[in-house]
Amino acid sequence: MMKLAPVWNALANKKLEQYWYHTGQHSDELLNAQFVTELFLPMPTKQMAVDLKADNETRVEAMTRDLVQELAPWKHAVLLVYGDTLSTLAGARAAKELGFVLVHVEAGLRSGNFSMPEEAIRIEVDRLADVHWCPSQAALDYLVQEGVVKHASSSVVVGDVMLDVFREYEPLPHRDRGGLVVTIHRNTNVDDSANRKMWLDAVCRLAVDRVVIWSMHHRWWSVATNEERNQLRSSKVRLANPVGHEQMLKWCASSAVVVTDSGGLQKESYMLGTPVAILRKETEWLELLASDGVELFDPLEPGVADRLVKWVEERELIPSNFPPVYGQGYAAKAMADHFVELWPKS
Repeated sequence: MMKLAPVWNALANKKLEQYWYHTGQHSDELLNAQFVTELFLPMPTKQMAVDLKADNETRVEAMTRDLVQELAPWKHAVLLVYGDTLSTLAGARAAKELGFVLVHVEAGLRSGNFSMPEEAIRIEVDRLADVHWCPSQAALDYLVQEGVVKHASSSVVVGDVMLDVFREYEPLPHRDRGGLVVTIHRNTNVDDSANRKMWLDAVCRLAVDRVVIWSMHHRWWSVATNEERNQLRSSKVRLANPVGHEQMLKWCASSAVVVTDSGGLQKESYMLGTPVAILRKETEWLELLASDGVELFDPLEPGVADRLVKWVEERELIPSNFPPVYGQGYAAKAMADHFVELWPKS
């Protein structure tokens, strides 16, 4: 929805007829409604439901089937999908089944980690897509190397649409920031008990000398042991339920460091000029590594928790540099302009 909002507005300015569909992959109704309100979106054309306890492929099949049923009455359409979620893959497969033109927003991203479901999704969707809107030249280069560009005019660099959201956002200067924001949800960090406990211990250590807000993902809490839950409750960590986009931005814009394994939040933190510790061995946003305020922390690296604590302490003291790598915040307009170039109104 965060990516949809600026694109929706840009296409609306072109007087294009639009509809959007919520697959049900993110099932928190209150949070979904909060995002709709904060981002000034209309309610979805259709709110679907999916069995969140099913395995990934079963969920994708169900979402694809529902989307095909909903979209079948249209004889011609252009279908936009965003990023690398299960919903992205379902939308792409539905578009191909129906013979629609498929546009991939955030095309060409690669982390090189083929054990991640997101990496497989990116690759499949880019192969299916007719149009690629790439956030960077590096992303477009990947598509060219893989031979999936169907026409040079249909695969273009537009910048990162998430930067559009931050164009008028003023974060606090470094000297006025403090504390940490933490989010952890990936299977490598949550389902693996040793990694989960390691990061828990590190966050509790960090909370001794600074304010730490941990936005708790249901996945972490559902697999944590009673001992781990009690350790967290008895620590100085401030636990928070998942929050809306606006609140998360406020936290990140005023914190000294963000600690996360989220693909989106690492980039948002960068755009806010907030140092970000990425609890992964790789990132699909390779351009972020040009900053001394972005660091990877491989959970399998010996002594990585100690290195994380030390790095956070250093980043609190020394301002970081964040070179502009994803355009100037007008990606949605570039997408809308490209859209009408490809399909001018008669």
